[in-house]
Amino acid sequence: MAIPLAILIAAIAVHEVLSEQPIFGDPVRFTVAAVVFGAVIPSNTWDIPIFWGAFALASVAGVLGAREITRQMVLRRLGHLATFAVVAGGLYAPYFIGYSSQQLGLALVEGDRTMLGSLFILFGPLLVLTVLGGALASSATRLGRTALGFGVCVAVVLVAVRQPGLGVVAFGLIAWLAVFWERARADDDRIATATAVLATLGLASILIPEVVYLRDAFGSRMNTVFKFYYDAWIMLALAAPPLIYELLAVGRLVGARLAHRPAWHRETAIGVLGATAALAIAGAFYPIFATPARSGGFGGQATLDGMAFLRSSRPDDAAAIDWLRQNHPDSGVIEAVGGAYTDAGRFATFAGTPTLLGWSNHENQWRGVQPVLQQRDELARQVYMGSDASSWATAARGLGMTYVVVGDLERQIYGADVSGRIAGALQAAHQNGSTTLYAVPGTSEAVASR
Repeated sequence: MAIPLAILIAAIAVHEVLSEQPIFGDPVRFTVAAVVFGAVIPSNTWDIPIFWGAFALASVAGVLGAREITRQMVLRRLGHLATFAVVAGGLYAPYFIGYSSQQLGLALVEGDRTMLGSLFILFGPLLVLTVLGGALASSATRLGRTALGFGVCVAVVLVAVRQPGLGVVAFGLIAWLAVFWERARADDDRIATATAVLATLGLASILIPEVVYLRDAFGSRMNTVFKFYYDAWIMLALAAPPLIYELLAVGRLVGARLAHRPAWHRETAIGVLGATAALAIAGAFYPIFATPARSGGFGGQATLDGMAFLRSSRPDDAAAIDWLRQNHPDSGVIEAVGGAYTDAGRFATFAGTPTLLGWSNHENQWRGVQPVLQQRDELARQVYMGSDASSWATAARGLGMTYVVVGDLERQIYGADVSGRIAGALQAAHQNGSTTLYAVPGTSEAVASR
């Protein structure tokens, strides 16, 4: 859901570079952009640094394009950006009413960085195209060549301390920062400047989680990498078409826009395009071979039934779910509480009924440690581990629970003797093989099942 919104924001940033009039002087554009940028907050807050950053960099390009940069101009543009951020955030202020999350904090990455080989597996063609394309573009100006020298020194130091992946990305980012500065100052090819904005933020998306991460419930940089690498894919992919055209022009394969470059520039550009194409073609083999491997050679029956796996692995559960959907679709169901990526929550998922709690650690991850989550987990444990239904029946009815599920998963989590405990305390309302639905005491179903 967040990706189309991110692409729209990138398009607005590019338009800011191409437009003769800044967005701050156009009330309609300003309002529309504020609505779009603010929408990132509830949809995917992680996108704010990169995509708001792209817009900020695009706005800076407008200042750099002036013949003379004054302190007043800089302060005015910073004020415009601050106003825009306040308006965009203010439009979605209700999102924060009652908002809660896990405890978060920034931490420096220590040792656990992405290896260079893994970066090439993840970003191969885009990484080669952007890093080498940026180096070639940077070598065309005096400032760029100075930046390249500095970038090489940084890369050598990082390689020496066994951080080659970090070195490659840092080198590319330094090159593109110089390219952005030169292109924005020249203001003679705004498409090239927009390309620099996209490439710079794309490489920054890779570099950020290599240096700092958001410490969450997992205590690792997993989620930071996951989120920022998505942004890197988007930005680098958007930068690729104009960058490819630019290299084709340097290689004198299209147009004559950059035909004044030295001969070695032409050869290098063709080499970069060739390497990028080779990696792209090599990567295209992956889905051809991986798809049948991951699908078991398509040996199973073709179906759009999302319950097919459950009907095969837990047929009694699936039959009970079908009965519940057909006869009591609005009834709350108590079932086993488990961890992420397990079958816990299967009745709530496939019958669409309320339950006490699904994947407990996922709830804690998103909402932080909440007493209500612990209370519901404990209530489920009382249901399955206790022998006195009166201790939990009132609380269960208050939450709208009508049935208690006892299947193989409940026996696996709460003990093999859970069936005996429940059967001795509750009335069975429905049974399919090893799966039984018991009525919560005090409900109409409990009376009907007698």
